[in-house]
Amino acid sequence: MNLLLIAVGGCAATNIRLVLEKKRIPVTRIDVNVKGQRRAAVSTLMESTEPWETVEIGFDVGVGGNVAAHEETVRRVVEASVERYCGVHKTLEHGIPRMTWSARVGA
Repeated sequence: MNLLLIAVGGCAATNIRLVLEKKRIPVTRIDVNVKGQRRAAVSTLMESTEPWETVEIGFDVGVGGNVAAHEETVRRVVEASVERYCGVHKTLEHGIPRMTWSARVGA
């Protein structure tokens, strides 16, 4: 779970930095705090979920620097970076349609 949170937080922070640089908004610091919680699996007659289907993730993003004059733009960039541009978030949001694996013994 911790690696998943690190991946989604790092992805969002990278996108935020790249977009703000393109907009020439001076940023000295980006702090991303990510918290996640896995709810218990549910199994009833009407519903069934697995633990990996019930992960909730919350973001708290702080942007430092001379950004006060660009507050609304920074907010929009943070939202877009997390919701639209972060590939890790998109993968989690839509699920992984198929995963394959192989094993090499004695390789």
